[in-house]
Amino acid sequence: MFYDRFQDEKHQLNKLDFSDLEHDTLRILTKLDSNGQKIASEYYQNHFKEVMVDEYQDVNRVQEAILELVSKSDNRFMVGDVKQSIYGFRLADPSLFREKYEAYAEGKSGERIVLAENFRSRDEVLSFTNKVFQQIMNKELGQVEYDDVAALKTGNLSYSQDEDKSSEIILIEDIELDESKDDLDDAEGFEKVENEIHYVAQRIQEMIKTPFEVMNDKADAKRPVTYGDFAILSSTKSNNDKIESIFAAYGIPVNVQKAQSYFKRTEITTMVSLLKVIDNPLQDIPFVAVLRSGLVGLDEIALAHIRKSSKNTSYYEAVCHFVSNFELQEVDYYDSKQQLALKERLEGFLTLLNKWRDSANNESIAQLIWEIYMDTHYLEYVHGQSNGEQRAVNLHALYDHAHQYESSSFKGVRNFIRFIEALQKKEKDLDEAPIATESNAVQVMTIHASKGLEFPVVFLIDTNRKFNMQDLKASIMCSDEIGVGTNYFDLNTRITYPTVQAVATRNFEKKKLLSEEMRKLYVAMTRAREKLIIVGTLKNYESFKKKYAFLTNESSEILPYQARFKSGTFLNWMLLSAIREQYKITPEIVAKPDIVTKSQQYIHEISGKEVFQEDWHEYYSESDSPRELKSRVQQMLQTIQQDYHFEAESKTTSYQSVSELKRVLEDPIIEELSQNSLIEEGRRAIYLSPTLEQPRFMETATASVSGAQRGSALHLLMQKVDFTSEITLESLEQLLKVLVDSNEITPEVAAKVPVTQAYEFFQSTFGQWIVQNSHAIVREQAFSYVLEANEFFKSIQTDDLMMIHGIIDGYIELDDEIIVFDYKTDYVVDSTQGIQSIVRKYKEQLNIYADALAISCNKNVTRKVLCLLSINKNIDIDTLEVI
Repeated sequence: MFYDRFQDEKHQLNKLDFSDLEHDTLRILTKLDSNGQKIASEYYQNHFKEVMVDEYQDVNRVQEAILELVSKSDNRFMVGDVKQSIYGFRLADPSLFREKYEAYAEGKSGERIVLAENFRSRDEVLSFTNKVFQQIMNKELGQVEYDDVAALKTGNLSYSQDEDKSSEIILIEDIELDESKDDLDDAEGFEKVENEIHYVAQRIQEMIKTPFEVMNDKADAKRPVTYGDFAILSSTKSNNDKIESIFAAYGIPVNVQKAQSYFKRTEITTMVSLLKVIDNPLQDIPFVAVLRSGLVGLDEIALAHIRKSSKNTSYYEAVCHFVSNFELQEVDYYDSKQQLALKERLEGFLTLLNKWRDSANNESIAQLIWEIYMDTHYLEYVHGQSNGEQRAVNLHALYDHAHQYESSSFKGVRNFIRFIEALQKKEKDLDEAPIATESNAVQVMTIHASKGLEFPVVFLIDTNRKFNMQDLKASIMCSDEIGVGTNYFDLNTRITYPTVQAVATRNFEKKKLLSEEMRKLYVAMTRAREKLIIVGTLKNYESFKKKYAFLTNESSEILPYQARFKSGTFLNWMLLSAIREQYKITPEIVAKPDIVTKSQQYIHEISGKEVFQEDWHEYYSESDSPRELKSRVQQMLQTIQQDYHFEAESKTTSYQSVSELKRVLEDPIIEELSQNSLIEEGRRAIYLSPTLEQPRFMETATASVSGAQRGSALHLLMQKVDFTSEITLESLEQLLKVLVDSNEITPEVAAKVPVTQAYEFFQSTFGQWIVQNSHAIVREQAFSYVLEANEFFKSIQTDDLMMIHGIIDGYIELDDEIIVFDYKTDYVVDSTQGIQSIVRKYKEQLNIYADALAISCNKNVTRKVLCLLSINKNIDIDTLEVI
């Protein structure tokens, strides 16, 4: 149904997507005439003398159907290498190639011609690749039998045999590496790759200086290697920005295949901020960003000087006040000459801003952007900065993007800004605009982008990055061969269980995913002509080697299926092969400070053709004697039976909600806690609420609305109030209706929300003050704050730390102070004793909020206000003053 509606919509707009090109072609070729004949198919079969298909391993089922319809049984010529089928995300089906490869070998339906020789690479590259893939790739995992026919054979004999250009594996050992984590671009992952990038940069410098020699283009003489001879490959673009910045520090030119980070570039964020200011100059953050940028060029002292002149207004109003009341300004930060120059610069900017705002109402976005470039000479300015050509091209691309945007039905600066913000919110971005690449520069690209290319020297980095298995976590798995696998959801227990079909489907799809990753590794390793250097980070190679030492006793050439299936990274596959081949491993401490960080790191080199004959017993001795074994067992028992020094820490949680702590904090001299408050979970202590929120599946239409539900809904209403328009009882009731329509509040709960309490709050003195200072308000601010655990777990002696987390209802951040406030919907007796009781209940909770804000904002919290909505009183918790 969706597909039909989607197609109808595209037809009405006269649009096609890439998928339509294939499917419409197939539809035309299979259409029958009145005689039941496929006239289009017959026409092209007679029209083409021969149908030649390159990269056949990347063909999908739809493309195969088209090829069959335009060719005859004996005029198709297909070329490819199934070991290089790496476009599964485009639905490439390597089984199409394999079926014909096997059938044609037996003379069925066609002839198989094996192009066995590789004329690109040296024997060292090919033999190393063969040694790896003969052990890890077969039809079961890899979807290709890596036999003698499939193995690479050296065809280029012009390479000199009197030099050692052995392939290498460089291991950087990091004892603090957490190998249990998935590689999702976390901070630890970036640090790991950063060390590898430093190594590659230093190695390139060393090879340039030595110099390392490669064959010239005519393959008749050797020449010194240049930067343009190097390529750095990895599975993802996420490392590219880091490579670019580190190589710039080393003075090494690079051509980088850009990651999608266009809107993060300084020149683009500056222009987007300016467009926001043109749309609405009362936005402080973009306004100050523009003033601080090269467009205006103010420093922090100038910005502070302007703000001092008008503390309680928007920054735009502060600038206007500074300019219009210039004669009244104190000369403190600047002398009078500097102050006059600042005023003139601001006057010039305000004049241009007013001009651009007028233009925004009369011109297209693209014309406005170009006008800004011309008025400010911003193109010339960025061109003079580092990487200036790329920056200028990015600005030109912004003009083009604006022009393309307005070619649709959307118009206006505000809509264009919303479009950019929507992309950023969905974590989508655009590629940086391409520029002419430098010829003598290190090439940086993904493995996919390198397919079909070749380089004298190739570095393959980030090889211990775990394969992306996110697709296998879906609740519904689909497979062409097995079908649909779904989990079982028990309605009574609300627990999900994997079914046999789901497990089978998931395992089958994982095999396909790992097979493609294996073929990606093959593509990467065969890009090198003369030197292949693989770089990876491992926690401890000796431990890895001992874990898999049993593989040396395996008689089969191919590694055990489970060892290959569970490896999870390129590096593991290669190291498993290295263990089997008994490579010579030479640990060497890296003394270069750029690589050595907080952890001890090593480089292990795996190199040379002769290492295959190394004696394994050099690294593993014969079985230990009984006496040695007994001594080792006694040491292990002592370790197991010794007292654990951190037992107290293991009994406390490291993460605690501040709302659960408030009951403990009501009275700081409490020595004992109720049974409901301190829960022992195994060996872990944590404060929990004595009551839990009722699950949604237990709610009924007739169920009564609890006080907690009513309070939560009132909180949500307060947080959603729009300060830019007048707050009336009618506007609050309309907002509540919007929250019901958007399913944020149920109708039953909405009917019980005391809207009048919210209205009366905003009519109070403190409520009016919040509205007046809404430009400085921050609402629903999540925070985390580290404290000593024994402040709360009195009975447990520990020096451990505990992280407190919570959400602050709101605070106002002024020039030199912060006022924090918290809404409370509790029923309160309107008396001195009642107010003191509720303040005592929540005082320490607000104190934690205040401490966290003081540290994060580096300002004093001068007031902590408890907003008691049920009696419409706002209490300063330190003085008990009603404000």
